[in-house]
Amino acid sequence: MGKTLYQQRCQGCHLPALSEPDIDKHLQPIEWRTTAGEKKSTSEKVLDLVIIPAQEIGTDPAQGEVLVNRLIDTVSINQASGEQALSELGIDGLLCGRDTQAIYDNQLFGGNQAVDLVDGLHIRDGGNLNFAFALGTIVEQTIDAWFDANFIRDQALRDKFYGGRPNCLQAGRGYKARPLNGVWATAPFLHNGSVATLRDLICRPQEQRPAYVRLGDIRFNENDIGLVQPKDFVQQAQHHVKKGQLYTEDGYFILDTSIPGNSKQGHSFSAEYDTSKRYNEQKKGVIGPAFSEEECTAILEYVKTL
Repeated sequence: MGKTLYQQRCQGCHLPALSEPDIDKHLQPIEWRTTAGEKKSTSEKVLDLVIIPAQEIGTDPAQGEVLVNRLIDTVSINQASGEQALSELGIDGLLCGRDTQAIYDNQLFGGNQAVDLVDGLHIRDGGNLNFAFALGTIVEQTIDAWFDANFIRDQALRDKFYGGRPNCLQAGRGYKARPLNGVWATAPFLHNGSVATLRDLICRPQEQRPAYVRLGDIRFNENDIGLVQPKDFVQQAQHHVKKGQLYTEDGYFILDTSIPGNSKQGHSFSAEYDTSKRYNEQKKGVIGPAFSEEECTAILEYVKTL
C-alpha cells in the first residue's frame, strides 16, 4: 500500500524513487543558449527535477524571495571611517542565468514566453544589484581565481572541471522537488526546518503541526521519522518565548514557527482538499486529501525503505 500511495500522491512532484526503472524517463540534457543566440546542451543527461512555485506549495516564501527580490549596493561601501575605503566590491564577471529581458517582458506585458538560460550575462558592481546574480558571480570569480592559482589556464581543461556546462542560476522559479530517497534522514523538514517529523508533515494538516520545534537533539524518532520532541515541548517553549528566551534550560534551540521565515504552513494533506478545484483554488498550503491512519503508517514505512 505504501508504494502505491507514494506513486499516487508523491511521485507527480518528487519523481519515482531512484531505484525504479521509470526514473530514466526523467533524465534530460541541460540546455542553454549564448548571448549570440546559439543553442547548446550537455552530452550527458541529468535528472530534470520538477520546480514547484512557492504559491502552489504554500510554504514560507521568505528564503526564495531573498534570491528574487533582494537588491544590494556594491558600489557605495566606503562608509567605514578611519579605514581605507573601497569604492566598490569588485564584482565583474560573466554568468549563466535566466534571460532577464524575457522575465521583464512577461511581467510588463502579461506574457508567458519561455525564459531560456543564457550563458554570458555580464554582471558587475552596481547600486541595485540582484543578490542571486551578485552571489553567483562572486562564486564564479572565486572558481576562476582557484584555476589561476593552480595554473589551470587551458580553457578546455577548465570546461572539463565544469562537466561541460555552465553553472546556471534559476533564482525565483520555486522549490526543487527532488526524489525522496534518504529523506527519512534529513529532518527537520520543509526548506526552513519548521517541521520536526515526517508524520507531522504528511499525516497532520498544517494547522495541527507543533508551533515550536526543538533543535539540537540528534536523537532519531524512528516511529514518526524525524527529530525527537518532548511531549510537553510546546508548553515548555511558550514559557521560554514569553520571557524572550530562545533556548531551553538544557541548551536546545527553540524554533518559533510564528516568526516570518519560520512558518510551518504548506505541503499539507488535509480534509479541506477539494477534488473539484484546481490547485490555485485550494486553501493555501493544501496540496492533497488527508491520509487515513492506515495510509499514513503505510507510506511512512515505505519512505523508510528509500
